[in-house]
Amino acid sequence: PFLRLDSDPYMVVAEGKLWWIQDGYTVTSNYPYSDPFNNEFNYIRNSVKAVVDAYTGDVDFYIFDEQDAIIQTYAKVFPSLFKSREEMPEGLQSHVRYPRDFFSIQAEKYLLYHMQDTTDFYRKEDPWSIPQELFFETMQPIQPYHVIMKLPGEDKEEFVLMLPFTPLNKPNQVAWLAARMDNDRGQYGSLKAFFFPKGIQVDGPQQIEARIDQDFTIKQQFTLLCQRGARCIRGNLLVTPIEHEGERFLMYVEPLYIQAENIAFPELKQVIVADAKRVVMENDFESALVALVEKRADANGEDTTAFHTDPTKQQQIEDVRQDIEDIQRTLDQLKQSLEEILESIE
Repeated sequence: PFLRLDSDPYMVVAEGKLWWIQDGYTVTSNYPYSDPFNNEFNYIRNSVKAVVDAYTGDVDFYIFDEQDAIIQTYAKVFPSLFKSREEMPEGLQSHVRYPRDFFSIQAEKYLLYHMQDTTDFYRKEDPWSIPQELFFETMQPIQPYHVIMKLPGEDKEEFVLMLPFTPLNKPNQVAWLAARMDNDRGQYGSLKAFFFPKGIQVDGPQQIEARIDQDFTIKQQFTLLCQRGARCIRGNLLVTPIEHEGERFLMYVEPLYIQAENIAFPELKQVIVADAKRVVMENDFESALVALVEKRADANGEDTTAFHTDPTKQQQIEDVRQDIEDIQRTLDQLKQSLEEILESIE
């Protein structure tokens, strides 16, 4: 009862079993000189990972923040209740995520506290906001989302939780924040903020949503797909930084679902992919990504016909296709392994 639980428990497969993991927080409203959050608390630490055996229901509490004085006090009061982080099996540690609720609170505070100059801070010279997206036909703030990407300056991809930022009352994007959770390299829990250079216009999610609505070809397909008896549902817009052949740009991905009348579950029908100047919609992500790469190549001064006959450019397209096929093959293998594990448990 003295732990506040995260709203997003998640299941993992490790040690040949199924487990639920839920983050636990220690909070207080009595921390001195600290800004409160929603008038509820002004101190919060992600101190505990609760692990539940999905088959037996057994629960273990692992302390993940040894510097938190509150959880250390509870551990002394209940010495047999908590275990150290080192006691968690390695198979489980590799699946531990940075909690979304905790990240959302930090991101909201960062809207003001990214300002390092005290004069700017007290004058509120550069406040940020959480960008808006079109979701289920209504505008709402973007929620933090997980992606696998290579952070700038790193040499390999990793699993991160991220969120973009826009200036207050402006649609363009100015920065994004990422929470790292790669246990193998000791990066779990570190946050990285990336700022776009001043004077460069970077489209925010709301501007991309507007460009999708204004694209004539996509508008025609919407009309055909969203006829009577079928409802079109725009999914979450993902903003992902990409680095390709020394060029850095943002890629925006949004799924389109179709839900028929009297059907409870929608079906993924199209995938929209965009960059700073182009937007495409295809039947699946692979086709949309290839179409976007082709458009980017054509825009670099290449004639469309010459592009397809240029062996160098054609090889680039084939490399992209091959990478996507490799990713899909890996996902299929993981799915098969998971099914085999579930069958062995049954």
